[in-house]
Amino acid sequence: MIENSEIQEVGRRIDSLEKGLQRDRERVDEDRRRTEEEKRQRSERRSRMTGVALWTLYVIAMTTYVVLAVTGNLHHH
Repeated sequence: MIENSEIQEVGRRIDSLEKGLQRDRERVDEDRRRTEEEKRQRSERRSRMTGVALWTLYVIAMTTYVVLAVTGNLHHH
């Protein structure tokens, strides 16, 4: 027959395994959150840079249009 000490030892091992599993789950969840946050930040940074690039092109186009119009080099047909 199994002795109490053996049963207690098995119980402690099970508790230890459960705690380790819980820590692993928490670590995976934290890694997943961190990865999603990094993706979001990269996406926001790309969006900002695209906006800056488009705005810059718009300003260049409008400046060119105004300069050509003022100097008389802009011809309407």
